[in-house]
Amino acid sequence: MKAIICKEPNKVTVEEVADPKIEHPGDAIIRLTSSGICESDIHMYQGRTVAKPGKVLGHEPVGVIEEVGSAVTSFKKEDRVVVTFNVACGHCMNCVRGFTSACLTVNPEIVGGAFGYAKWEYILPLGQLWEKGLTIGTGQTPVKKTILMLRDMIIAGIARPSFIVSHRISIEDAPAAYREFSQRADGYTKVVIKF
Repeated sequence: MKAIICKEPNKVTVEEVADPKIEHPGDAIIRLTSSGICESDIHMYQGRTVAKPGKVLGHEPVGVIEEVGSAVTSFKKEDRVVVTFNVACGHCMNCVRGFTSACLTVNPEIVGGAFGYAKWEYILPLGQLWEKGLTIGTGQTPVKKTILMLRDMIIAGIARPSFIVSHRISIEDAPAAYREFSQRADGYTKVVIKF
């Protein structure tokens, strides 16, 4: 199968890779029908995350389940699914409470599960915030908590998120699209890759 591979900062290629296999009871194999490129991917593309060379890229993919592991009970073969940008185990204390963006097990060495391996470091002037009585909220959006409501709004015609899609491309055009998006060329906002 073809995949978009991060080779080094500012370079991706489309390569043939081995078909995935079920390795753990909680795994699922999804035949992708589309995927995306958005700002989160550009962080990886530009080398600003801990993504290592050889990482397969793809953001918020949509597809059809081909196979599930023995522990998967919520999905079955031929279900159509979307994979959110943050990954989660689904069974830790935070996931059970709906805060999948703060999964305790997906990345035990760091906080959160954006892209499955994100690591961000910021220095905040906490003293200045305290002196001014300011508060801040942080964290990733728990998208899995609201995705069904959003899906229903899209089906009902209440929400129309497709307006943000600026380009629709084939996987062969992905390297050029990553470069153009990174350079903010031609109004790139969200790219959909069709497989």
